[in-house]
Amino acid sequence: MSLRKEKLTFVLKSLNYGGIERLAFNLLNFIAQRQDLSIDLVVGWGKGVYEQEIPDNVRTIDLKIHLENRIKSYISLTDKLTKYFAAENPNYIFSYLPIANICSAIAWSLHHQSSKLILIEQTLLFNDLVKLQGYRHSVKSHLKDNTKNSLFSITLPLAMKLWYPQVTAVVSDSLGLARGIEKGLNLKPGLIKTIYNPVIDKKVPIALEDSIAHPWLTSPQAPVFISVGRFAPQKDHFTLIQAFFLLRKKRPAKLIILGDGELRKQIENLVDELNIRSDVDLPGFVKNPYPYLKQANTFVLSSLWEGLPTVLIEALASGCQVVSTNCQYGPDEILENGKYGWLVPITDTSALSKAMEHSLESPIDRTLLKQRANYFTVKRAANEYLQLVGLSTE
Repeated sequence: MSLRKEKLTFVLKSLNYGGIERLAFNLLNFIAQRQDLSIDLVVGWGKGVYEQEIPDNVRTIDLKIHLENRIKSYISLTDKLTKYFAAENPNYIFSYLPIANICSAIAWSLHHQSSKLILIEQTLLFNDLVKLQGYRHSVKSHLKDNTKNSLFSITLPLAMKLWYPQVTAVVSDSLGLARGIEKGLNLKPGLIKTIYNPVIDKKVPIALEDSIAHPWLTSPQAPVFISVGRFAPQKDHFTLIQAFFLLRKKRPAKLIILGDGELRKQIENLVDELNIRSDVDLPGFVKNPYPYLKQANTFVLSSLWEGLPTVLIEALASGCQVVSTNCQYGPDEILENGKYGWLVPITDTSALSKAMEHSLESPIDRTLLKQRANYFTVKRAANEYLQLVGLSTE
C-alpha cells in the first residue's frame, strides 16, 4: 500500500488575469513538478484565463464566490474554507488573498492548526494608501472604489494584527513592504518574512523570441519608451505622459503603453490635449510584453505604489533600460537604489522626464541588467517557500 502524499493547497481569489495570479501560477507550476506532493488549487471563482494553465496533476476546487468588498462574501469564503480544511486536512497552505487572507487565517484556526499556513501579502495596507491621497486625486477614487464598506478600514487592520502573529508565517514580496506591514499593524519587527517574486523561468527566453509587428520597434525612426500596466490610478500614467511631453519638446521620441482599464478615456484625452497623438500608441493589453521590452530603448514605471513590480524584472530580463518612480515598495530593491536603473520621486514630472533622457544618453550595459533579473527566478522563490514549511528543495 502506498503512503498518502502530503497535500499542499494554494488559495487564490480567482483565475482572472492579474499580477498576483501570474506569480502564483509561476510557483504552482514549478512545485507541481514534484512527485511527493498532492496539490489542490482552491479558488473563490474558478473561471478565467488561467483555467487553461492548471497542471494536469493539480485538482481544482471552485468555491463559486465572487469576492467583493462585502461582509457577506467574506463570511461565505471563511465558511467554505473551514469546511475544505476540515475535509481535506492539507499539510501546507499558501494563501494569496489580498484582504481575504484573514479569512484563510480564521478558517485555519477554526479547523485545527496542524497545517502550516503561509499568508502571502503583495499590496499596501489601507492606511498607506490613505497617506498617498495628497499626491493624486485619482488615488482617492481608488480608495473609494476599494473600501466601499468603511468597516474594512477599521476592522481589517485589527483582524490582521490579531491573526497574523498566529499563523505559520506571513510573507511579503519586498523588504520594504514587510517593514511597512509591521509598522502599520504595530507588529513585532521581523515577523513578516520576505521572499522575492517568482518571475524568471525557462519560458522567458522563449517569450523573448516572439515576433512583433509594431512599426516603431521593427523599423525605429526615434527612441522608443515603453510602459506596461493597467490604466488605473495606481499606475499614474498621467505623470508619464506629461514627462514624455517635456522630453518630446527636446528630441524625437515615441511612447508605447501596453495595457487597458478604467482610465483609458482620460489618458487618451490627455494625449490629445498635449497634441502628441502621433508619438503615443495605446495598443491595449498584450499577453506577452517581452518582445516589446526587448526592442524598446527604455521601460518606464510611473506608479504611485507597488509591492514588488514584476514588470521591472521583466524589463531587466529583456535588456531594456529602466526608469522608475521610487514608490513604496520594491523599485529601490530591484534596482539596488539606482545601480540598475534610474529612480525618481513619485508624481515628479520634471525628474521623470530628465531620467528618461539620461537613459538614452548613458545606458547601462544590457548584460548587467539581464544578470540582475536572473536573481528573481521561480526556482529560488519556490525553494524559499518550501524551506519555510520544512520541505526539501532542489
